[in-house]
Amino acid sequence: MGWVLLGLPLAVPLAFVGGCGNDDGNDSTTAATLAPATLSDTSNNGSDSSGSGGASTGNEDADTTAGMTTEPTADSSSGGGPVPEPACGHQCASAADCMVEGNDIGLDCLSGLCGIACTDDDYCIAASSGWLIVSCTGDGDCEGGACVDIGNGAGGCSFVPAQGNCADVGLVQMQWPAIGGGMITVCGQPNGRCGDFDGTAACFVGCEPGGCGDMTCEDDGRCHCDFDLHCVEAGLGNNCNSDGLCEIACQQASDCPATGFDGGTVVCE
Repeated sequence: MGWVLLGLPLAVPLAFVGGCGNDDGNDSTTAATLAPATLSDTSNNGSDSSGSGGASTGNEDADTTAGMTTEPTADSSSGGGPVPEPACGHQCASAADCMVEGNDIGLDCLSGLCGIACTDDDYCIAASSGWLIVSCTGDGDCEGGACVDIGNGAGGCSFVPAQGNCADVGLVQMQWPAIGGGMITVCGQPNGRCGDFDGTAACFVGCEPGGCGDMTCEDDGRCHCDFDLHCVEAGLGNNCNSDGLCEIACQQASDCPATGFDGGTVVCE
């Protein structure tokens, strides 16, 4: 498994995962995001090195980094490919397990994973832009913002450039349909994506070509690694798994860093 679905409303900037949003190769974004992430992204941007499976800061030699394997052992049962390693994750039983410091941050428990369910990219653009926090029927409901179409005739309050610099909240200027018709300029996260993660459709913030540093932004919207060292240097874990995604390899749950969620269970599997 090796990941959790994670997101926060616009007012609470967050380090994100799963996709990537900046040019330095680190999957962390300053915008609110809803994405699959290694546990390192939920609390310390991957720099927690406590426990044998904790992610390295990237300063030590790759061959001695705790938990990092540069030469995976061959698996004779799968034709000689790398043996899948247990990885850190978080499992929830209810939405209450996805709260942070007693605050409902808009996450549901989706098949044991904290995230926001989706059916299309547009919904995830709205979610990762923070437009789902306050519902509206017109601009008057938005205290200076604009009421935009978030799908199925519903409206959500958006942040607009007249209120301040979009970049200050990790967003960019973009055109979007207003609830009353026509296009308006708002602050949003255009890389919001709806992706399938082990059968769960959930929102995440995707990467842009060239935005993954030494890794590659592929068509699934996620930064793909080739080596464990890619993950260590980006602060996204210590293992590049067989799918080309970074995770925190572990031997037991105590090797894994805390997630920041109020409930649920940290697992190594």
